[in-house]
Amino acid sequence: WGQKWVGIVTTFSLGKDLANQIIGTARQYVQAYATMQEAEANVMKYTGMTKEQVADLNEELKKMDTRTSREQLNALAGEAGRLGITSKEGLLEFVDAADKINVALGEDLGEDAVKNIGKLAKMFGEDDTLGLRGAMLATGSAVNAVGQSCSANEGFLGEFTARVAGAAHQAGIAQTDILGFAAAMDENMLREETSATAYQKILIKMNTDTEKFANAAGLELSSF
Repeated sequence: WGQKWVGIVTTFSLGKDLANQIIGTARQYVQAYATMQEAEANVMKYTGMTKEQVADLNEELKKMDTRTSREQLNALAGEAGRLGITSKEGLLEFVDAADKINVALGEDLGEDAVKNIGKLAKMFGEDDTLGLRGAMLATGSAVNAVGQSCSANEGFLGEFTARVAGAAHQAGIAQTDILGFAAAMDENMLREETSATAYQKILIKMNTDTEKFANAAGLELSSF
């Protein structure tokens, strides 16, 4: 009877462990499903897509050659929707480029960097000439190249460019030139908020006090 009792207790204990494992696995699946549903809901919210369209989008996302989870890919699609990108093709382009930039520079660029790079591509109109994916990858590559060729931090480059892009674009300054200024600011150990504010103020002053700047540059007003 003692041996039988030990056998019963052991069997019960093993059965209990197995049940706990099954429950734990089920909970993981339920949590994964809930997370996926939330990610897809955000895509619908920010892009205006229907549930069926989002499901179709996810079928395309499954084909992407990446180790990034589909929840994260859907989060990127949601970010694209915030930027006004709503077509399936545009979303796939944004997600593909954003994923590649995240893999290459994610830790260096910071949290909002990919969204800012998407904004820059659209603001400077490079998405019209290079396509959204090409424009985003070009900006990411430029940030990476500048960061590797000097002591400037990639995160600083991205933040500074995003902060001054509006004023600089109106003044006709190219993205690459802004990155050059950003690198100079960071190498001189200036804070991005302070240097970006000063840079924008100078651009405004150059348009309101143009003669003073022309004299400082040693140029005739019309030439300046």
